[in-house]
Amino acid sequence: MADHTTQDWPFPGSRWWKFDFHTHTPASNDTPWARPGLELTPEAWLLRYMAAGIDCVAVTDHNSGAWIDPLKAAYEQMKEQAEAGSPPEGFRSLVLFPGVEISVNGGFHLLAIFDPSATTRTITDLLAAARYQGTDGDSDGVTRESPTDVLHAVFDAGGIPIPLTPIKTRDCLELTQVHENAGWTPIRSVRLWILMVCWPLSGWMVRCPRRHV
Repeated sequence: MADHTTQDWPFPGSRWWKFDFHTHTPASNDTPWARPGLELTPEAWLLRYMAAGIDCVAVTDHNSGAWIDPLKAAYEQMKEQAEAGSPPEGFRSLVLFPGVEISVNGGFHLLAIFDPSATTRTITDLLAAARYQGTDGDSDGVTRESPTDVLHAVFDAGGIPIPLTPIKTRDCLELTQVHENAGWTPIRSVRLWILMVCWPLSGWMVRCPRRHV
């Protein structure tokens, strides 16, 4: 019986993975499926990425993690069907990384990406810690916490922050003191500096597009 849960990789050593870091589901109000009369199921959402040959997906809705648990449940059901020998048409292995796109006080959006074991509750707790003041699934508000405090919250929750838009110089300078104030290791501070400064600059050349599949 063919193994539908993994892809053959006949070469020794490492391999390339196609990873979409920035995606939205119907939980985001700016997707086509948020309009009346349009509908997309979690299984159909997953199958669209599988058809595109994507290996890993970060689920990063606007200020919401509502679809994370349904997507994980749908994938597990599809995987069980594949292991039983009756995979849904088009099924292939796909790794889901829970995340969220946070509208941060200061005028920028921040992706927070977590380990695959994270859940909808992980995102809900993070948004509460950042004190997001707005509608779930929309960008009609921002966090009450400062950019530095939001980054603290992401790291404390076990996530990795990736800014989507350029950060004000003042905010970057404030972050140089983060490791002193919070007891962070130098390596963690360097990683944070790279994410905050290098990513927005390099994003002009290499940008992960938001995908509405």
